Amino acid sequence: IKLAMLNPQNWFGGLYTALMNLPVFIIGGLWGILYLTKVHGITAEQASYATTVFFVGVIFGSLIYGWVSDHIERRVLPMIVGAILSLAVIAILMYVPHLPLWAIIVIFFLIGLVTSSQVLTYPTIAELNPTYLTSTAVSIDSLCIMASGFIVPPIFGLLMERGGAHQIVNGVADYSAADFNHAMLIMPIAFIASLGIAFLIRETYCRSQA
Repeated sequence: IKLAMLNPQNWFGGLYTALMNLPVFIIGGLWGILYLTKVHGITAEQASYATTVFFVGVIFGSLIYGWVSDHIERRVLPMIVGAILSLAVIAILMYVPHLPLWAIIVIFFLIGLVTSSQVLTYPTIAELNPTYLTSTAVSIDSLCIMASGFIVPPIFGLLMERGGAHQIVNGVADYSAADFNHAMLIMPIAFIASLGIAFLIRETYCRSQA
């Protein structure tokens, strides 16, 4: 455990994964449907289509990133590309007004697709550690994801509160589009941080470096 925790590469991989995984917790799980109904004006049923397609994008993206990474024998490059594409797609969702339903569904699919570059941190960490440390080192990656799932949703809720545009109706907060837009800034910031972290991860060329 000590050897795995003292390797900074394991933490870089874990932080990259945790930051790129934020859409799973925020728009795939907790806030996606409310965000779409409040900000983009679609029904809850239509919003559920988009959040479902988001997870379909995650499935296909994980397969595609794995295949591309093995094919070009690079781990870090696809992670860098994934962070850049994620930033571009989330910016379209947040800042392009009056998106039709089909475009929203496509964007949610793409968010799931491009953020799936996070799966590459698992083989990268495995290749950056001796075989006898593989399980322990990779568990740091999983630890970071679970920690982000515990820490980030309350922060998102706090940012919603700080948006200052919501009203209290019968003791329940009724959040506005402005509140959501304020809180959603957490995701482009996370993707920018992921991009910076990706440059700190050592390339393995799909081979063990231990």
